[in-house]
Amino acid sequence: MAADRYVFLTIAAGTKAPDIPVIGSFQEPEGTTIICDELAAKIKDLPSSTPFRMITLQVHSSLGAVGFLARISTALAAAAIPCNVISAFHHDHLFIPVDSAESAMNILTKLSQYPIT
Repeated sequence: MAADRYVFLTIAAGTKAPDIPVIGSFQEPEGTTIICDELAAKIKDLPSSTPFRMITLQVHSSLGAVGFLARISTALAAAAIPCNVISAFHHDHLFIPVDSAESAMNILTKLSQYPIT
């Protein structure tokens, strides 16, 4: 689990992105979502989401895998833990509210003891 805190923010379509380090972004017709370090957003006084911790799953899962993230999100949902997932080429990254990150790690640790077969 990363020690940093991350936030989501949005900029309107056609607007120049702020000059901050970005770990992820996604363009939609309504605007661009940016994921960045919480401190960077605060320094630039950018309105953003509540803070999240990023948990990077250390499994190289296929982008076409079936059921892997469903099992994880179901377990987190059963514990009322919100989860925003970003699937990248090499790893899946879970963005969990800061206050729930430790509980999420405990759940993920238990899940890892019973791999999907």
